[in-house]
Parts: sequence; structure tokens; C-alpha cells
Amino acid sequence: MNPVPRATSLHFQRCVLVSSRSVREAAGVVDREGLRNGGDRLIESLNSIQTMATTVKNNGEKIGKQAAKLLADVTVQLDVIDQHVAGLS
Repeated sequence: MNPVPRATSLHFQRCVLVSSRSVREAAGVVDREGLRNGGDRLIESLNSIQTMATTVKNNGEKIGKQAAKLLADVTVQLDVIDQHVAGLS
């Protein structure tokens, strides 16, 4: 078996080193892109949550106003009933 000449061996080692570095750098680019995509999805989710929270708040205010109006109406009706009952006595 013929030994590999030293110059060829060094050349091969250098190619492996450069290739390894290129793979690591490419993986770094993919990781950054993955993080960016994940961040974009997170922002979309947070915007959706904010929209839902605003909807809940607005609907809660409407429900509160309607409940206050119904309470006022029922109170007036009970006062009328009390007056009728007092008139029967």
C-alpha cells in the first residue's frame, strides 16, 4: 500500500475543514431562518390573542350595559306591581 503524499493529505484535511465550516455556516443560516419563521408565527398568534381579548372586552361591556338596562326595567316593573298590590289592600 502506497502512503498518501503529505501534500495531498494536508490538502484533504483542509478541504474537510472548509467543508465542515461551510456546513456549520449553512446550518446557522437555516437556524436563523427557522427562528425568524417561528418569531413571525408567534407575532401572528399574539396579534390574534389581542384581537380576541378586545372582542371579549367589547362584548363584556355590551353585556354589562344590557344587564344594567334590564335591572332598571325590572325595578320599574316591580315598583308598579308593589303599587298595585298596595291598592288591593
